[in-house]
Amino acid sequence: MLVVLFGLAVLLPASGVAAKPITLLLFVTQDLPVLPLFALATLARASVNAASHSSAVPKSPAAPWWLLLVAASAVLILCWSGRYIVFQGYDLSRDEQMAVFDAAIFSNARLFWPVAAEWQSTARALNQDFMLSLPGDSFWVSSYLPVHAAIRAFIGKFADPALTSPLFVVLGALSLWRIGTRLWPDESDSRLVALLLYLCSSQVLISGMTSFSMSAHLGLNLLWLALFLHGGRIGHLGAITTGFLATGLHQPLFHPLFVLPFLDMLRRQRRWRTLAFYLIAYGAIGLFWLAWPVWLVDRAAELAGAYAPSSAQVGFIARLRALLEPFDGESLWLMTVNLLRFVTWQHLLLVPLAIFGLFACRRTEPLVMPLAMGLLLPILVMAALLPWQGHGWGYRYLQPVLGNACILGAYGWQALRQRGLAVRRQVLWASAASVLLLFPLHAFMAYRVAAPYVRLDRLIAATPASVVIVDDGGAPYARDLVFNLPDLSNRPIRIAGSVTSPSAMEGICRGGSIAFLDAPQLHAISALYGLKPFAKPTPEHLELKSAAMAAGCDVVDLPIVG
Repeated sequence: MLVVLFGLAVLLPASGVAAKPITLLLFVTQDLPVLPLFALATLARASVNAASHSSAVPKSPAAPWWLLLVAASAVLILCWSGRYIVFQGYDLSRDEQMAVFDAAIFSNARLFWPVAAEWQSTARALNQDFMLSLPGDSFWVSSYLPVHAAIRAFIGKFADPALTSPLFVVLGALSLWRIGTRLWPDESDSRLVALLLYLCSSQVLISGMTSFSMSAHLGLNLLWLALFLHGGRIGHLGAITTGFLATGLHQPLFHPLFVLPFLDMLRRQRRWRTLAFYLIAYGAIGLFWLAWPVWLVDRAAELAGAYAPSSAQVGFIARLRALLEPFDGESLWLMTVNLLRFVTWQHLLLVPLAIFGLFACRRTEPLVMPLAMGLLLPILVMAALLPWQGHGWGYRYLQPVLGNACILGAYGWQALRQRGLAVRRQVLWASAASVLLLFPLHAFMAYRVAAPYVRLDRLIAATPASVVIVDDGGAPYARDLVFNLPDLSNRPIRIAGSVTSPSAMEGICRGGSIAFLDAPQLHAISALYGLKPFAKPTPEHLELKSAAMAAGCDVVDLPIVG
């Protein structure tokens, strides 16, 4: 599989297929250097067939309960501290910023926040990317579903909201252990292997340092599966409750794609009553969350005294239609690189063990095929909808089902042991290499990507001006530096120059002094992605500067920040 993916990743751009420069650079600088390690790990797994066989497989001693507690505590501390060491407390992507933005609204017991009257005419300049289109720009809230941000807001009432993702990583680990206890009650080693594959994944650990919702998706999906396998009234009601929260975390697509193969398993097992219960419950859950943005827009329109857009304009169906594009060579290349990125940010043996578990146990274990289909469905759907993931540590659109791969890997381990093959040493060495070699390397890669944005964010924050206008067309993702709190209490207020009109400068200047962050000052971001920095401000930014001078604005210089 690695050979095929690598061949496609290299040959498609060489054959003339368009390749996004940023994605190509990250592949070359982050994924390609570690591919030999994964090739060696795959060969090591294959060489097990030539290893010495034993006539009997020794029974694994029961793992002490405190071992799981120590592992959970360690990963909680690691992810929380990594938030401030690796990412320096900064939210790099717009997805993360929207979680923080909505949490600030929900912590004040509101569904959306009124835009200050003096900013409504220029609200787009405040950066409304990924915002719900509310009537008249009178209010704002993100276009994402609210559960993830609401949980962040709840945790923020009692502790650091940055603990949200680490807590979900721990929830996933505990749920995975519970699933292993049910699947392999007499095989402590199989449960430990599943947990090692999970906790030694750089994607799990580094995503747990961010404000992305993907750690929440992973944790709740594993909790759902643990409750589903528990069965009975408590188990199934708990799974439906978890499913309601998981569907409303962020986007309504990821959790249903995870659940669908297990519902098909109920069909094949002819468990009609249980299947009917889940279909009715998920039908109601789906209708509720699909109606959420429409209801929110109607409510805002009512308060603003304006006409609400139709559901065809603001609903998720309209968004899906806007995303659908023909699957072409670029889409194939992007998904190839995404999958390679997924492989190289995992435990060294996750993929070979999972593949072996699939082929060895697909006929004997009823859970194997639903787990495998749960991995395949997001690949197919995201290839059609959104092949490009933007920023991501690993392939984040597969993170909701990463637990599936860990369970399949444990099935692979068990199948190897049942064949009398000695694999414990390989798994232990691969785990040590994953957590002691790969994880620090990946953490440094993430730090290196975030660092120039962090420096510019601090530069803006240290500016004595009331407003900073960012030349966001001057470097990749520069508009993500334009992040404001819902109540605009942050100073300076940040404005995206590319969507600001020169005629608006006079009104902006009434709010106080302004400063300009020009394209040449974004050189560190351009250099990060291997692009040539701008030698001078973009033409649009120069127009804004001229308009500010003509309006007599109080223009101040940016400070020098070491």
